[in-house]
Amino acid sequence: MKKLLAALPAAILTITLSQSIRADTLNCETINCDCTKLPSTAWQDVCKIKQQNLQATCRDKQGKVLGYCSVHGPAANRVALSLDLSRTSVEQSNSVSTLNNKFAAIYWSMHQDLEITERYIKQQKYSPAQQRINRVQANLDTLFDLQKNMVSILEDSGNRAKTEQSWRNFAEDTEAVSDKLTSMGNKLLDSADSENANSTAIALLQAAGNIYEHAGYGYAKGIRHKMSAHAWKKAADSSADILNKAHNLAQVEQQNYRYQAATRLHRASYNWLIAIDKKSAQEALVESQQFVDDSDADIEKILNNPELISSY
Repeated sequence: MKKLLAALPAAILTITLSQSIRADTLNCETINCDCTKLPSTAWQDVCKIKQQNLQATCRDKQGKVLGYCSVHGPAANRVALSLDLSRTSVEQSNSVSTLNNKFAAIYWSMHQDLEITERYIKQQKYSPAQQRINRVQANLDTLFDLQKNMVSILEDSGNRAKTEQSWRNFAEDTEAVSDKLTSMGNKLLDSADSENANSTAIALLQAAGNIYEHAGYGYAKGIRHKMSAHAWKKAADSSADILNKAHNLAQVEQQNYRYQAATRLHRASYNWLIAIDKKSAQEALVESQQFVDDSDADIEKILNNPELISSY
């Protein structure tokens, strides 16, 4: 009887742990790469392989989700760009005019931060420069929340044209910030003579790539898919520039930037395909192959599938 009682807590612990593992692995089945929305069965087949691999890895790791859908549809929930697309509540006081004023103030602040960052870099004050870069990205997150708020108001009014124009305005203004960051980052990376300078240049290009993704998203919502594709291509170029020019990158960092460049090029290709720019869509897919390793060899199915080639 004493032995039974002594074994009881361990048994309960085992049962509780196994129940926890089962609950965690159930979450693996919620990984969704939105494969059915892709433009051909070739894309869909590769996407399904990616989704199945993610789910299998998740189950093997007892519910820990690792990796992203490198080929995916627009509603995928495991993508490198993770934006909270939930509809924000709209207070009556948040009129379009008030929001426009907030947009203007934040964009002005971002451009001021860019000017100050540029001055810090000339003075080789790299730590405060990186703090300003972080502020620019934080302001972008605030802008995206405001943009969702704006869209909610416009959608409630039923004016689809104004909603799409609002997304285009957001994308254009955001892309201008990314262009400035890219210019500063590449200039510094080309001349970097210290680890601090190199690190700051990488931070500039990382920020540029992240913000280009927001611009690409905005252009797509504004039904400007070619412009979206160009923004995603610029995002990929930011990653490629870091890979090609930055020194002393750790192996894991190189892997991350390669993956980032490839997935951004996939997204550019997807938008070019929607825009019926077949040549650019194919070129982006081919370019993405520079950044993938043997584990992504099944992407060749997209490049070589007769159905897809005939659709370009």
